[in-house]
Parts: sequence; structure tokens; C-alpha cells
Amino acid sequence: MEREYALEAANIRAMLTSINRRVTNKQLKSVAKMTRKVNRKIEAFAAKMSLDLPLVSTLEGSQVDTFRSQLKAVKERVESVYGPKCKAKRAKVTRLCRKLELDTSATTYREVILQFANTPGRERLMVYNAYMSSNAWAKVKRRVLAARGAICSTCGSTANIHVHHKTYERLGAELDEDLEILCKPCHMQLHRRKAS
Repeated sequence: MEREYALEAANIRAMLTSINRRVTNKQLKSVAKMTRKVNRKIEAFAAKMSLDLPLVSTLEGSQVDTFRSQLKAVKERVESVYGPKCKAKRAKVTRLCRKLELDTSATTYREVILQFANTPGRERLMVYNAYMSSNAWAKVKRRVLAARGAICSTCGSTANIHVHHKTYERLGAELDEDLEILCKPCHMQLHRRKAS
């Protein structure tokens, strides 16, 4: 199963690279056709992995740079889920599965999180804490902070910045809109209000 996922992810990455090359060579008809094909593959892969993955939009005439940056973002997202750099992360997930006496076929934190979605208690907290201290979460935080800037969305402070989950629905496969940038005092105040 793991080998199958790795091959699918590699195939998607190769297709995205090929589309980028065709844009460079101005082969626009084949770009449109390949974009549709890669989107179908991404949708199927996302369904198997129970993830939200972005799709590639169609190339508009003069929007080549925007299209290229979108290709790069989609490729990075696929790599973050199942790329060559994820081997160490998968090993950490496997160790976590063994510790929790789970099926060790889970390859992402998201898969482990889904198994504990409706389970209150110590195991769920262990999964959450493992994810929050992982490189996967650090990468998500860096992406959000780079896109929006390290400024509290409530008070405008730039000191002691946190990234807060507005929802835990997609924990492990967060979308940018699931996250909010807050300073530590505003973050703590928000959690105190939710608790009361």
C-alpha cells in the first residue's frame, strides 16, 4: 500500500513538472489536456489519503507566472503529504502507531488523527501533541506566517506569535483558512473564552 501511494505521488509530481515544461515551450493545448488529467489523479489520490489537496486551475492567457507558482504550490503540497522527504515523518508516525497499539499501515499524522477523531482521552491527546511537535506542523506554521506575516490578527502585536486552529476538522491537513495568527495573550484569552 505504501509503495502504491509513493508511486502515485511521484507520478503526480512528474506530471506537474511536465506541465511546467510545456508552459515554457508554449505547448498550450497539451497544457490544458494534462491539467485536466493531473487534476483527476490528484482528486483520486486525495480521496485515498482522506486529504484536501489543491487542484491546478486552467491557464489563462497572460497569467503564466501565476499558473507556474500554482503548479509549484500544488507540487509542494503533494510532496508534503507523500514525497521523498516524508520518509522520516512516516517512521515517526509508525512509531506513534506502535505506541498506541494501532495498525501501523498509517503513513501520515492525518491518518492517525482520523482514527482518534471521536475518541476522547489520553490517546487522542498523545496524537495531537505528537502532531503539534512534528516537522509537518512546523512546516504548516511557516507557510501561514510567510503568507500572512507574523502579526496578531486581533491586536496587531508582533511579539510571541502563535498559529491557532479555528477548527480541528482537518487537523493534519489544514487549509490556510483553518488557521489564525494570534499573539500569546490573545490566544490564551480566546481559549479561556471557549472554556467558559
